[in-house]
Amino acid sequence: MADTGAPLPRRPPLQALLQEMWASVPETARRLLALAADVAVYSFIAAMWLNNAANAAAIFSRWACGEDSPAVAAAMKVFKASLLAMGAFVPFASPLLIWRSFGPPTERRESGGGAAKAQAASVQRRRRDGTGACRREEGSYGPVALFSVVFAWWVVIVGVLLRDLAPEKGSCQHKVGSVLTDIGGFANSAMLCFVSAPNMVIFLMRDSRR
Repeated sequence: MADTGAPLPRRPPLQALLQEMWASVPETARRLLALAADVAVYSFIAAMWLNNAANAAAIFSRWACGEDSPAVAAAMKVFKASLLAMGAFVPFASPLLIWRSFGPPTERRESGGGAAKAQAASVQRRRRDGTGACRREEGSYGPVALFSVVFAWWVVIVGVLLRDLAPEKGSCQHKVGSVLTDIGGFANSAMLCFVSAPNMVIFLMRDSRR
């Protein structure tokens, strides 16, 4: 009678299966898929940048020109259009961004230099990339920027609560809540336009060259 307590053969991990499937795709198709992935990711980042820039412009125009100014209306139109573009790209761009930010680095063969050079370069990449920690550090906020973003979001939350729970529109509590909401929203949009989005683009460009 066969031994039923023998351990079952282990299935190959998902990463190995994906690498085998990717290796079986023709080179031309792989390049086209990589190009389509880059277009989706960079289009999403561009739409996100434009959305936050329009939000900051709308807040600034409301402060400078009033609620009913044409500048506010134009900025809000751009805000809504870019928000729709983000919604169109997010199903494709989000998995790609997560994979490229937190997934294991892909091995690339060295062209020329012999097997010893390729092996040494591969070992050096493993030490540098490890389990993706280096990639996460390059694509993340610094401590000061991260604290600023978290603090700005808390300002927005407090402002929204004060504004929405105010007894009446135009009261002191409503005005304070509106000001805090605008300050936090403007700070978040500025941080994304000048820190987060450029840092993300630099990280993706460096990652594509490895």
